[in-house]
Amino acid sequence: MRPQAFRPLVFALALQVVLFCLSAAASGADLEIESELDRFLNKIDKKASQVESFQCQFKQEKHLEIFARPVVFEGMLSVSRPDRLRWEFTKPLPSVLIFNGKKGIRCSGSSEPVYFDLAADPVMRAVAQQLWGWLGGRYLKLKDQYHMQLDGEDVLRLTPRDEGVAGFVKEIVVVFDPVSLQASQTVIHEPGGDRTILFFQEYRINQPQPASLFASCMDGES
Repeated sequence: MRPQAFRPLVFALALQVVLFCLSAAASGADLEIESELDRFLNKIDKKASQVESFQCQFKQEKHLEIFARPVVFEGMLSVSRPDRLRWEFTKPLPSVLIFNGKKGIRCSGSSEPVYFDLAADPVMRAVAQQLWGWLGGRYLKLKDQYHMQLDGEDVLRLTPRDEGVAGFVKEIVVVFDPVSLQASQTVIHEPGGDRTILFFQEYRINQPQPASLFASCMDGES
């Protein structure tokens, strides 16, 4: 399986990173808005600091301008800090991406698993660096990469500052559950009109996860 098959994962993880970042310095009339945004992000950050592991179900809809109906995938996301992740598509085509420390596994359907080492795989290493930035709490390193706007009480809008990133991501919109403060929906808009929507539900926070979940593609939960 090509790494590009997990491009939505890169976007999702990049989004999760910037959810906890502080916005860049503002002045004048923007100060009040920034203060409100900072309060919101600090609240999200405090909640996230209490999470050592989580598992949730997700549905991914890929809306393409050339098709009338979206392409829909379903799956499960499992994370255990500081460096273990399992992103698994269960429908319609099974595939798995696992990070476990410096090692990883990619699986697709009935094909043999592909094992990789982050030191020797620059593509997967780039994905991992975004992930480790989030799980390691290095949020301030990304504060200048996105314009951030709080829309209402629980919707965050992000637009990339970098022209290179803006070439394939126009805007990211995150909707938070007002009670749990977990992301319930993420929308990634692309410049050409395509968009990817991720729905997250049934979070299980800080519950035991077997080590085998991050060691084999065959150990997922339905």
